Amino acid sequence: MSFLLSTHQPIYQGAVGVDGQRQLERRFQSFKHIHVLLKRLSEEDAGKLFLRRLSRTIKWNEVGCFGTDNISLAGVSDVNMLYRKVGLSPVVSTCVGHPRKLIEAAMRL
Repeated sequence: MSFLLSTHQPIYQGAVGVDGQRQLERRFQSFKHIHVLLKRLSEEDAGKLFLRRLSRTIKWNEVGCFGTDNISLAGVSDVNMLYRKVGLSPVVSTCVGHPRKLIEAAMRL
């Protein structure tokens, strides 16, 4: 995913005046454009976003894993490992770390 950001402030080209001091030209030169490339979310961040956007408690088999236990943070010593495990599940991994796809997948459950 990438974005093209632009400022609303014009960029002026500097000019040297008669007295040797730098003065700004009054004519418009261009806008400043920055191309930003966003990386995909890591498995851990994808799992965390997915779980935060759920509207109810789900079971492991609903995300494509084996087991009928609820996915819960209660009593888990390493929550980052749980987030990573959810992020590696088939339902979440098909979203390839794209935040909008993760939110939509969570809303479908």
